Amino acid sequence: MVQKTIVFLIVLFTGQLTVAQAFEPTIEIGPTVGSSFYLGDANGTWFRNDKPAWGGVIRFPLNTRVAISFEGLRSSITGQYINQSNKTEQSFKNSYFFSSAHIEFNFFSYDRYNLTLESSTIDPYILGGVGIVSYSYQSATSVLTGGLGVKFKLNSRWDLNCQWTMNKTFADDFEGVAPLNNPYTLNKSLFLNNDYFSVLSVSLTFAFYTKRCSCRTGLLKGF
Repeated sequence: MVQKTIVFLIVLFTGQLTVAQAFEPTIEIGPTVGSSFYLGDANGTWFRNDKPAWGGVIRFPLNTRVAISFEGLRSSITGQYINQSNKTEQSFKNSYFFSSAHIEFNFFSYDRYNLTLESSTIDPYILGGVGIVSYSYQSATSVLTGGLGVKFKLNSRWDLNCQWTMNKTFADDFEGVAPLNNPYTLNKSLFLNNDYFSVLSVSLTFAFYTKRCSCRTGLLKGF
């Protein structure tokens, strides 16, 4: 079953790479803002104690359906927990920086320059990838990430992206609090006893065309 799934994904990906003969290659760069929250030993409620997140994104569309993106985000997590030694409520705050690489699959043809009847200026998409998150107390861990979003093409240059991701860490000390790193009494309901964090973000990107024009100046297409 696993082998069939891998073969299906390979066929799907290679098939998407041959879509759209007149695709205009670009590089999209822009800032990202949003909010972040975490799920772990000190919080089991979605969107609770969310904090501001900011960073930037670089996207490389491979064709009108598939893109590769690289993103860097900075944010923090906060929460409360009960100190078992004296039964008092304690609070914590831990900042983090998250760098990730995703592959994005558009539901529709998202053609920037050569508009056709199949093209769409509003396009939902799904994404998945890997990353590394570094956080306070000089710790870092690898991350599996996945999510969904919507792209809005404002014009041939500007795009607005709304995106939500859920990110699984391979650590149980994301809070930076030693008593919470306990696999026997806390966090049993989460997969493999690891912490998660989520990011809801909006990014505004500008597209640089990478195909050279046929003129003598050799300037990038669109300039």
